[in-house]
Amino acid sequence: MRRAARIVLTGLIAFNLWPDATGADELRDAVDAGDVDATLAAIVGVTDPKLLARPLYFSARDGHAEIVALLLDHGADPDAELSFGTPLRIAARNGHAEIVALLLAKGADPDATSGEQEQAALHDAAELGRLATAELLLRAGADVNLRNGRNHLPLHLSALKERREMTDWLRANGAGATEAARLSEEELDAADPELGRTASLVCTTCHEVEPGAAPTGRHHGPTLVGVFGREMAMLEDYPYSEALAAQSGAWTADALFSFVSDPTGMVPGTRMQWTPDLDRAQRVAVVAYLRRVAGQ
Repeated sequence: MRRAARIVLTGLIAFNLWPDATGADELRDAVDAGDVDATLAAIVGVTDPKLLARPLYFSARDGHAEIVALLLDHGADPDAELSFGTPLRIAARNGHAEIVALLLAKGADPDATSGEQEQAALHDAAELGRLATAELLLRAGADVNLRNGRNHLPLHLSALKERREMTDWLRANGAGATEAARLSEEELDAADPELGRTASLVCTTCHEVEPGAAPTGRHHGPTLVGVFGREMAMLEDYPYSEALAAQSGAWTADALFSFVSDPTGMVPGTRMQWTPDLDRAQRVAVVAYLRRVAGQ
């Protein structure tokens, strides 16, 4: 009997010390159901703001603006981060402009990065073509040229997905490709083409680099043999990305050096997503090697 009494007493103490446990479960169920009245009733029992992070994220995801407002008014952190991102990111990604406005009004950081890709909300809006949420983010001070964890610009993500209206809007609001790096003739002449040949082996997964040596990967890019000095996107038998096909001019030493250094920055929307892990000397040497292969 005494043991049973102790169990009951322990339970009562635990309930009083940690009332959030039951309240959080009720709140979760209410939010998942999108039930405003049940959310209003359950939120009273939750006093720890940390327990509001998950409900805030999923109500932002699902477009429940009234519930988002309730949670924020109850002390939810507008920048609360779950493993897959923030409420602002998912609201922007799903095009919930009213919720983006609510979060920003409560102090959400428009440039906060999160998740596996370390993206900000503008990256998500750009990738999905969510113009209304992108406009709100920019008005709140979002950096139009912020890079994500993969070094990609919002402009690149929109161009890659061929979100033409978004791409045009981003450009009109200051987004742009990085300027071509300058490579002096002296630096290029002093580079070792043999070092460039060795360094360019990382490129052979996608490209032919040595004459007659086919790419080693299944999905390959255009041949780099003869690319030095060649007009951009001029090989008739290669399906260039829309972004690269729109380029004009030749693959000069500067252009090649810039593209090897930052492909998605120089040509936002290019399908070349991966930048070789090469230092400056190696990149210059790659350009010198490509010049030699081109017979120049």
